[in-house]
Amino acid sequence: MNAQEFIAAVNHENENNWANSDLREETEEMLRKIAEHLFVCEKCRGDFDAMLYEEETLIDFERILSQTKLSDWICEK
Repeated sequence: MNAQEFIAAVNHENENNWANSDLREETEEMLRKIAEHLFVCEKCRGDFDAMLYEEETLIDFERILSQTKLSDWICEK
């Protein structure tokens, strides 16, 4: 999943109030913050894309997110 796909997936879930997402509330909040930042930060979008994430859904990211903190995903901009 690239950054644009990630942003679109998070926006879609936000629009649906995360109905039936099966994600923990903390994960949903972290996904929202990451997507909001990626939307405005070209550098972090590029960094995200460079990681070549094989994850295809947001729930696939939960394992990764549980092992990191927000500052691992976004710059201090």
